Amino acid sequence: MLTAIGFIGVLSAIEHWRTGFIYTHQPGDILRFGVALAYGHLLSDFIWMAKGRSKFQIKPRKDLLIHHGLGAVAYAYSMYVEVGYALVMLSLASEIMPCFTGLEAWGRHRDRPATQLLAARARLLVLMFWRIPLWAFALTMLWTTAVSGNMQPGLEFIYKFSITCLTFLLGLDVYWVKKCAAAWTPPTVST
Repeated sequence: MLTAIGFIGVLSAIEHWRTGFIYTHQPGDILRFGVALAYGHLLSDFIWMAKGRSKFQIKPRKDLLIHHGLGAVAYAYSMYVEVGYALVMLSLASEIMPCFTGLEAWGRHRDRPATQLLAARARLLVLMFWRIPLWAFALTMLWTTAVSGNMQPGLEFIYKFSITCLTFLLGLDVYWVKKCAAAWTPPTVST
């Protein structure tokens, strides 16, 4: 659902792709609802991580805390300054990843190695062919606009902040590609 909302939001603002989807929104812009939904999604994940830690002694992953922390700050700031809703929708379009993480956890819970392997491989494909190109595209558009000086006046900080956040997201996903690559060739069992 989050991915679909992200796609719809991006398509509704597609005319702004050359500026990296950074532009000032009008009060009442429907994309603000999408940003609020994305923000709520991040906050609910923090609640789930806290519950997992307190009830099941599951330590939250540091990369997830960084990813969600960046998102929470960026989304709140976006709503505060009413800029960048469409860029948030672009990040929301990448949220198909948790579906495969959940599928892998379910496979582990049910002791189904084939399901775990399928989910891990799907996650790797999503990283390589969707999320990393998505972050690279957005980063390229933001960088190109910032370097060319075609930014809307007063949005220089927003561009720098967005470039910094996307650089971190890209780095986290490159880290995850390396971590997930082992799933493509499972270890062989020696007899």
